[in-house]
Amino acid sequence: MIEKILEEMKPYQIVKQQTLNTLKGNFLALSQERFTLANGTTIPRECIQKKNTHAIMVIPETIEHRFVMVIQPRPFSKTGVSIEFPAGYVEQEEGLEEAAKRELEEETGYHWQEVHPITSYYQDIGCSRAQISLFHAKNCEKKTVQHLDDSEMITFIEVSFQELLELFQNGMVCDANSVTCLFYLLSHQKGNSFFFKD
Repeated sequence: MIEKILEEMKPYQIVKQQTLNTLKGNFLALSQERFTLANGTTIPRECIQKKNTHAIMVIPETIEHRFVMVIQPRPFSKTGVSIEFPAGYVEQEEGLEEAAKRELEEETGYHWQEVHPITSYYQDIGCSRAQISLFHAKNCEKKTVQHLDDSEMITFIEVSFQELLELFQNGMVCDANSVTCLFYLLSHQKGNSFFFKD
């Protein structure tokens, strides 16, 4: 079955990519690109390029099985503010786990005793190359103060799993990455951990 699907995919593989022009901002760039597929078809696309193409998000779980969340302004959301798991961009020549550890400490001051990679995926595969990698940090403890960038306004809270569900049900946890993390936690609660790698 898989072999047949792989065969079906071959004509749609990209064999040539060309960037036509790019409009650059402070953090984002918009490029017009043209792709040639293995079957000879040419397709135009617009691509949103971020300064950093890879990001991480961490589910910090304390020894008492409470979850550390951050609250920050999100002007493009309906409420203008959201509650999320700590996240950030991977710096140049920085490993994913290293970035996760740094972002968790910077945004919350928490440190983990153990960490497990969950999965990686594209944030918006239709118009961006940006990827995000998720981590589950266990036995987290508050060790240091926050170290925020000048442009960041972030505070943090600890919530139980039930409180996390209530925040989601009330639309306060609404970003796709945090919701994916919530589904991961739900799958482990129900014993269906095959949905995600440990």
